[in-house]
Amino acid sequence: MVDKEGYLLSVCRYVVLNPVRLGLVQRPEEWPWSSYRATIGEGKGVSFLEVNWILSQFAHERGRAIRRYQEFVFEGLGGKSPWRALRGQIILGGEGFIERFKGLLKGKEEIREIPRGQRYVARPPLGELFPGERMRTQRSRDEAVYAAYSHYGYTLREIAEYLRVHYARVSRALRRIERQK
Repeated sequence: MVDKEGYLLSVCRYVVLNPVRLGLVQRPEEWPWSSYRATIGEGKGVSFLEVNWILSQFAHERGRAIRRYQEFVFEGLGGKSPWRALRGQIILGGEGFIERFKGLLKGKEEIREIPRGQRYVARPPLGELFPGERMRTQRSRDEAVYAAYSHYGYTLREIAEYLRVHYARVSRALRRIERQK
């Protein structure tokens, strides 16, 4: 799922630049299987390819839109991959976009057929689970470790790295809480 408002154009640019990044061609229009040629009006498009929406994001007048699209694509040559912002292997978007999917994802954490990273896409970041002011007692720290591990699917390693402790210490905290339950 890609947030159309903030990420879709970046993904489109990333895709047409892949052959260039891989050194297969010098320019995106040289790659015969790319949508880039059709988008800039140099190649024959296929029936399922929608170029009008992409061009409309750059200008109303087609010629100007094509020039701006080409500039946009070439500006991405040295840029970072949009996939670095991917959440849970399936959602690319800001917090508001992700928030809209939390209800759909709730309760799916136990379905083992869904990859772990995808099951917990809506989980809170560790910083929210371990706010400094609430971590004054060992009991409150242990409960936060238990919640991170049991309810939100964080691994012992992830928790330990966040807390900057050895994972054995995290494991002991889990055991203390489990003994009390």
